[in-house]
Amino acid sequence: MLRPGRFIPLTDAAGVTFDHGACDAGTGRVFVAHTSADRVEVFDHRAGRHLRALTGFPEAAGVVAAGGRVVVTNRGAASVSVVDAAALATLATFPTAPRPNGVAFAAGRALAVAACLGDDTPPVLHSVDTASGASRALPLPGRPRWCVVDAAEERVFCAIRDPSLVLAAGLPGLRELARWPLPSAGAHGVDLDDAGGRLFVACDGGGLAMVDTATGRVAGAWPLPGVPDATFYNPDSGRVHVAIGDPGVVVSLDPASGRRAACATGVGAKTTALAVPDRLYAFLPRRGGALELLEQATRG
Repeated sequence: MLRPGRFIPLTDAAGVTFDHGACDAGTGRVFVAHTSADRVEVFDHRAGRHLRALTGFPEAAGVVAAGGRVVVTNRGAASVSVVDAAALATLATFPTAPRPNGVAFAAGRALAVAACLGDDTPPVLHSVDTASGASRALPLPGRPRWCVVDAAEERVFCAIRDPSLVLAAGLPGLRELARWPLPSAGAHGVDLDDAGGRLFVACDGGGLAMVDTATGRVAGAWPLPGVPDATFYNPDSGRVHVAIGDPGVVVSLDPASGRRAACATGVGAKTTALAVPDRLYAFLPRRGGALELLEQATRG
C-alpha cells in the first residue's frame, strides 16, 4: 500500500531523537519535533527540501498543524508554543502543567489541548485559549499519550496508557464525558475518522482498535507486529498507517477489507507525518531525515 520515494535530509539530524510530526495543508510544509536538539525542523514536502530549523523549543515533543498555525509542546519547559506556518515565526508561548507531550488544536476556537505527563504532580489534560491565554486542567486516570480533536471541535479524545483506554472530554470547557476501555494494553497513537465516527487507537500490547465515537464500543481490532507510535488515518484512501520503531516498519490497514501491508523504514523510525492525499513521511533517526512513502492508490 506504501512505496518508498524521496529521502529528505534534515540539518544535523543523524542519530537524533524525533517525536511528533504534522503537515500544514496550506503551505505544504511538514513540521517535526527534533526533541534532542530543542527545535522544530521544517521542510517543503512539495519541493522535497529542508527549509529551516526553528529554535527555542526545549525538548519539543508534540506537534500539530491546523488553520495555518502549528502548536508545539515543550516538554522541557512546561509550555506550548504557537507558530505561524507561513512566516515560520513563533507567535506566543503559554505555560502548561509539567511535561506536556501529545497535543491537539481546535483552530476555530484557538484552543490548544496538551496531554501533560506530570512530574511530581498527577497527569492532566491542559487546555490553553491561545487568543486570551486562559487555561483549564482536567485530571487524568493515567499517563496520557496522543490526543485528537473532532472536526466540530466539541470533543477531544486522549489515549491513556494504563489503564488502557480512551478518555473523551467536551470542549471548550474540558469536561470529562466518557472512558472507553480498550482490548489491548498501552493505548498510544490515535487518529480520527470524523466522517465515519471511528477512532483508531494503536496500543503497545500489539493491537490496533477501532472505536465507535458515538458509543465507545470497540468495533474492530487487528494485530500489529510490534510496539506502535505515530498513527494516522488518511480520509482520502480510507487507510490507517501505524509506525512501529522495532523492527522499523509502517503498517497500513484498510479497515473495510482488513487487508494489511508493511513498508520497511528503519529501526527507530516511530514518527510520521501525513500529507493528504497520498504522502506519509517517516522520520529516520539513523539517517537523519524524512523518507517519503507514497500511497499506491486512493479512493475514486
